[in-house]
Amino acid sequence: MIWAVIMAGGQGTRFWPLSSLDRPKQLLPLVTEKTMLEETVARLGGFISSKQILIVTNARQAPLVRALLPRIPKQNILAEPCGRNTAPCVGLAALLVRKRDSDGIMVVIPADQMISRKKEFLATLRCAVRFAEKSGVHVTIGIKPAFAATGFGWIEAGKRISGNVFQVRRFVEKPALPRATKMLRSKRFSWNSGMFIWRADTVLDSIRKFLPDIYRGLQRIKPAVGTARFNAQLKKFFPKLRSISIDYGVMEKAPRAVVIRADVGFNDVGSWDTASVFWPKDKSGNAVHGELIAIDSHNNVIFNEIERPVACIGVEGLTIISAPAGVLVCDSQRSQDIKHIQSFIKRR
Repeated sequence: MIWAVIMAGGQGTRFWPLSSLDRPKQLLPLVTEKTMLEETVARLGGFISSKQILIVTNARQAPLVRALLPRIPKQNILAEPCGRNTAPCVGLAALLVRKRDSDGIMVVIPADQMISRKKEFLATLRCAVRFAEKSGVHVTIGIKPAFAATGFGWIEAGKRISGNVFQVRRFVEKPALPRATKMLRSKRFSWNSGMFIWRADTVLDSIRKFLPDIYRGLQRIKPAVGTARFNAQLKKFFPKLRSISIDYGVMEKAPRAVVIRADVGFNDVGSWDTASVFWPKDKSGNAVHGELIAIDSHNNVIFNEIERPVACIGVEGLTIISAPAGVLVCDSQRSQDIKHIQSFIKRR
């Protein structure tokens, strides 16, 4: 049986002032009228039943997740007591899948991506599942790169297995621009999508081999899975797990790693400028969400969540966000720095 594991935690730092710890980007309607989490669940329609979708979030966000997704069984929404990166997240989900389905296959996907070509996306997942049915095989999706991205990890393809399926030669973490440019030209590299497909027993075995300390912690939680003691044991042992990504902890070490290269209309919505790609633009090139009065203003990003208009006169290349929690004005070239604002607010 196929199980989707949607990773939906987050600190809410990149989309201030709209986002917060209680409502990070995957719980915001940044691209459409639906939240990104709702879009992610809808994208799986016709492929995976809602009864086989697990949402891994955190305790602060769990009530809103339950309210947004009433068709997902409550027992399928896992509330981490604290964030511990993706390796413990995946390991915890694998425990639940293994308990319910000894041969379960996990499709692990982030909740903060947009995929515009659903048909191609689902075809890629079906292909990935066929390979992941084999014990010990770790499958990831490599995205056809559109530019020399320095904010993404990259995957180099090795020997072709069939079609667009290759052995993984190596992973490259967020390269500098000159190196990213060379990788783009080589045609051997894909962006690392952060999507993984494998059997639950396969990933647990890999965690045992490569992250034995995390595996031991998960084994303390395992006896409580499916019982009334689960939440108490989770609160006791999960915070003690080491924080590490599944990419670095497992995928980069797995001897049978496979990448499926795909072109699915991928967009990693990681900042206001990437979200604005989906918004309508006025005749002056301003990407606008909400009410705006613009006079002699060009190529700005404006998100207005309040009922009063935002007005711009003679400005260019700015990101302007108006929300009940505050107002942001910054150079659009520095939108990645927004993640630091909450730390300044805490120190006040």
